[in-house]
Amino acid sequence: MSASISLEIHLAPGHCGHKRIRKGKKPSHAKTTRLPRITRLMALAIKYEHLIADEIVDGQDALATLAGVDRSQISRILRLRLLAPDIQEAILNLPEVEEGRDIFNWTKIDVLTRIECWRKQTHRFKSLRLPRTSSITGTLNAE
Repeated sequence: MSASISLEIHLAPGHCGHKRIRKGKKPSHAKTTRLPRITRLMALAIKYEHLIADEIVDGQDALATLAGVDRSQISRILRLRLLAPDIQEAILNLPEVEEGRDIFNWTKIDVLTRIECWRKQTHRFKSLRLPRTSSITGTLNAE
């Protein structure tokens, strides 16, 4: 005599991109897309800048302690605020990612933060491989 057990499971996002097995059906409200990492970091840079400017935290050292990261990470994130405003806007408006890699990785954008001239930054940003259907090119070409 053979017995079988039936159990419904689904994969849910876990820590650091890992998948976790969860019991039951996937919730209908579960989001299948995510914001690109660089978009989330840009938003974090804006928030960190306000925390420091409004003197809610004493500086980058205190912020690093609160965030549980090294001060150099805070500095790298805050450097995103040195980008030209149109690039910042384009990063914040990147389309959500369903699966796979992000359009831009940190390395491509971090190089731009070291260029002082906003016009040169924008020119270099436009030369990056942009998806043809993206609204990013429209935002930057409107100038």
